[in-house]
Amino acid sequence: MEKSINKNSLKELSSVLIFTYYWPPSGGSGVQRWVYFAKYMKHYGFRPIIVTVDPKSASFSSIDLSLEKEIENIQVYRTRSREVLKLYKFLFKNKSKKPFPQGEFSNKGFLSKIIAFIRGNFFIPDARKGWNSFAIRAGEEILKKEKIHSVITTGPPHSTHLIGLQLREKFKFNWLIDLRDPWTDIFYLKDMYRMSWANSIDLKYEKKVLNSADAILTTAKKNFHKQLREKIIDKNKPFYNIYNGYDDESFSKIKSKYSQTFTLGYIGLLTENHSYNQLISSLRSIKETHPDINIQFCFAGSTSKEIINEFSKVVSVLNHGYVIHNQAVSLMKSSHVLINFLFNQSGYSTMISGKLIEYMATGNPVLVIGDLNSEVSDLMKISPNSSICLSNDTKSIKDYILKMYNLWIENKLESKLPVGIEKYARKFTSKELCNILKAMPK
Repeated sequence: MEKSINKNSLKELSSVLIFTYYWPPSGGSGVQRWVYFAKYMKHYGFRPIIVTVDPKSASFSSIDLSLEKEIENIQVYRTRSREVLKLYKFLFKNKSKKPFPQGEFSNKGFLSKIIAFIRGNFFIPDARKGWNSFAIRAGEEILKKEKIHSVITTGPPHSTHLIGLQLREKFKFNWLIDLRDPWTDIFYLKDMYRMSWANSIDLKYEKKVLNSADAILTTAKKNFHKQLREKIIDKNKPFYNIYNGYDDESFSKIKSKYSQTFTLGYIGLLTENHSYNQLISSLRSIKETHPDINIQFCFAGSTSKEIINEFSKVVSVLNHGYVIHNQAVSLMKSSHVLINFLFNQSGYSTMISGKLIEYMATGNPVLVIGDLNSEVSDLMKISPNSSICLSNDTKSIKDYILKMYNLWIENKLESKLPVGIEKYARKFTSKELCNILKAMPK
């Protein structure tokens, strides 16, 4: 077990033990959420102690070394893990750029389907549970020697919550669970060919965790909280919501570099489960009715070649692939219109992309394609020049893009920060987290 020590920690701060599989050098919005919480917690009376997996043992889907500078003065324990997903990498060794799957399996070949079936039915809740025994051992050592105010577990992977569940059998502590995505209701489980018995076991785990935790934190509220409350006995159990925010310190240092070509930008993971087909139809219609208009589409993140090829038939495409966080923010700031897709699956449209608040914090127009009655729609109301269109409303999507294009041609397309966006800054959301912790018994 490797440990990096915070030499500047203050004894008067209350210690919080946080279990998170994803931690730098891993990249992604789930990592950023807890990196920035940990970075700013000390300003509000708490000292984070992180337990995570050693990157030598881990199965990370992306790497972002730039985030390591944010955690220099944070105490981190790194443990070993037994990673079944290493087998996935071995089986696809001829596809060296293929990342470890974080949830979805995009490859529809026979071998991939077999792996998905095994993953969905024999590794419950998930294939990263091989970390648990090592993390539990580390947690026991820390709980014996440190005075811990609260324990936090964050998932996915939701197997991380089982660490808290097992430690709860031996130790007394306040336990806050952070659900960044649904557990048994997550849409991609349908692609893992789960048997009914596997679903039952997973649901039993979820209900036990939900009922054992002292409080539940999520990245979205609305229907998600209702969905979770149906699984718990104590209907008065506290539920909280903190959106994934943006770091105003890093944002202020990054300048926009707009192209001379009207640019639509999408930053993040894009899969066949997103509602992107109508955007392609709208762009095709623009190309047919306005052949003189030149539009380019900028991608950054994990997007399949098949999707890229579909877009390249109707617009010029710039595919940057996975980039570090600062570069992602730069590309957001340099897009004339940012695109956000909600998921096609019913029941998942209430979830909010980890990038949406960052999109809004650029001040650039944002086009969301999905459910008009979603929580995203409520959030978007403060964002000027932005719009949300139904995923099957090709005309509205086309009209909005043309409207933004014409404003750009007339040099009237302005970047305007949403009124009240500062409440989603990482410092503020970290204060919200610490207020939740302060509400727990000492």
